Amino acid sequence: MKKLLSAVIALSLCGLMLTACGSKDTAETETLTESITESETTETTTETTTEATTTSETEAETETDDSAAPAGTVYASIEEFSKSDVFSLPTEAIAPGDSYIYNFIRVFEGAKEMYFDVESVDGSMSMMMAISADKIAMKMQEPESGSNITILIRDMKMYMIDEASKSGYYSSIDESTLADYDVEALLSEIDIDESIENAADVKVCKVEIGGKEYTFETADTGGGFLFDADGKLCAIISPDTDTDMNALVVNEFSGDAPDEIFELPADCTLVDMEASMNSAE
Repeated sequence: MKKLLSAVIALSLCGLMLTACGSKDTAETETLTESITESETTETTTETTTEATTTSETEAETETDDSAAPAGTVYASIEEFSKSDVFSLPTEAIAPGDSYIYNFIRVFEGAKEMYFDVESVDGSMSMMMAISADKIAMKMQEPESGSNITILIRDMKMYMIDEASKSGYYSSIDESTLADYDVEALLSEIDIDESIENAADVKVCKVEIGGKEYTFETADTGGGFLFDADGKLCAIISPDTDTDMNALVVNEFSGDAPDEIFELPADCTLVDMEASMNSAE
């Protein structure tokens, strides 16, 4: 289980920018963008009490919905939920094969690509990343600062583009740069059925967010995964609250990368960094 989820999360959500979900390391992109404001961790506890009424003359059974969110698990938003002590919620254990996590992981069975679109819970940053064969694309936006950066690897070149100024540069890369992001090779090494069979039980808790029911699942990697009633992955939360982007809202996460994300912007001025450095010598 650890190999399965760690590989998927480390490769996709971390990609070129993060080395682990919630990691402080930012690789090359740190030179392009300022550090994102640290998420404030605020414990939010909602106390709910229920009164039980008994009648001595007549016993009446009241049917309850076992899937409903228990008391103390009601939140106004995913941001509020992520900033509460989510890893201390009351949970029950279920078999891995019955969990949303493993049903979600199956979308990568036989996949040769990977694509995700995520954003911080406070909306301060959004990021899209796609990996397909020898192409990698990552787009990052910070609405408040106006930063809009694209990193694109294709045709054995790496492009660093500032979409706001419509300018950027590129340089050559070698095969080793792509080796760590070989999606097909990584996924081909993972036996999902075997991983499910050998995995520890998944901890599950029902919560209510914005009036809708969600399921929060914790796997033996330590990370938390929030799913809606249809089993769609909505957020990934790291237990390390001292790091930037410890909680991500997931807009899309799939094994199909859109072709257009790998295209170079037609209206950008791009400088050959190697040629520029050679001419300056």
